Amino acid sequence: MHADAHLEPCDATLSAVSSRIIESMRSLRRVTRIALGVFVLFGGLVSAQNADIKWPKRVTFSASDKREIIALAKLMGVESPASVGANVRDDCCRIVFVTSQIIENGKERSWMDASMIRDNWREYAARSQKNGLRVGHWIADDSPPQHWSEWRIRDGSWFVDVARGKDRPSVSYHDAELIVLALHNGNVVNKIPERAYNGERYQPSIPKLKEGFEYTLSHFREESASEYMMSFGGTMLGLRIVGDSVEALWTSTVEY
Repeated sequence: MHADAHLEPCDATLSAVSSRIIESMRSLRRVTRIALGVFVLFGGLVSAQNADIKWPKRVTFSASDKREIIALAKLMGVESPASVGANVRDDCCRIVFVTSQIIENGKERSWMDASMIRDNWREYAARSQKNGLRVGHWIADDSPPQHWSEWRIRDGSWFVDVARGKDRPSVSYHDAELIVLALHNGNVVNKIPERAYNGERYQPSIPKLKEGFEYTLSHFREESASEYMMSFGGTMLGLRIVGDSVEALWTSTVEY
């Protein structure tokens, strides 16, 4: 009797402990399922965000390379990557650069980009041994991320982007707008010197702006604040602002 009486509370205790263990395991399974669901959801969101990034069509990156490139870009300060570019045509100066989404502030558009290299590119063998910022096989380039800004000039629904510069546009908005609208509306005074070809003289025409394109525009000479140089692909155009009018002074064609 005494032995049986002594075992009853032990059995009750074991039963209570077993019940708690079973309940704890059930709770753990519920927490695990919730955590797994959050992980899958978060992973899906990250994958969806990375899927929106534009990658170069002529260069193939593995899935791990893509993850490492984007992770490194974010460490370098590119919080919202939008596109990836690459120069891998030769083995002397290969580079990959990640560009952020463009932020529009009124007429100004700004973004940043970060450059990086892969640790097995032999032209960077010495640099790959340094203790720099890196993720997996990808190493941050020596140059810091660049901040860029430009103006978007509009005429109704028509627009072009001009005057890209580091940290700020390369020229004032007033001058950029005056030049662009004069070119767009055909109001530039053509003072380009005549040229001779096959015994005949002619005056070079002024290049046309194409809607939605981006054009470089900068001061031609530091000592002349009113003279500018604009690039139309392989053609350079010299311009001068005189009051409220714009004059074309010269053209130069660059052979590639």
